[in-house]
Amino acid sequence: MWSTQASSISSASPETIFALYADFPNWKRWDTHLIATTLQGAFEAGSTGTLHPVGAPAPMPFTLLEVTPNQGFTDSTQLPGASVVFTHTLEPTFEGTRITHHCEIVGEAWEKYVETLGAGIAKRLPSTVDNLAKLAAEQ
Repeated sequence: MWSTQASSISSASPETIFALYADFPNWKRWDTHLIATTLQGAFEAGSTGTLHPVGAPAPMPFTLLEVTPNQGFTDSTQLPGASVVFTHTLEPTFEGTRITHHCEIVGEAWEKYVETLGAGIAKRLPSTVDNLAKLAAEQ
């Protein structure tokens, strides 16, 4: 297993940030490493969609594993022999809302993806979380 995470504090409420999560077609406003995102159905566990990262030849399918309004969500993308699991959490603090995005690559072939996919995620994750925090504060 491999993992990385990044956190940022936003002056925005968990409700405001969660609304940005739920606004799936507009994720590229805060995640500049995405070309497009889709979601079939409601923003709830069991729904599926696609993420098309910059540099990827095609959109990648994902499934929402867990969605807890105003607290966060978890999604999983299946790869041959592995899964990429993102957990997004919102935690109220005295300073504002702590946004944490945690990514794991798990499964039999996890090591196959660390140097390419994992390294890219680790490099981009801090700026993505910071962008979300700033955008939410502007709402």
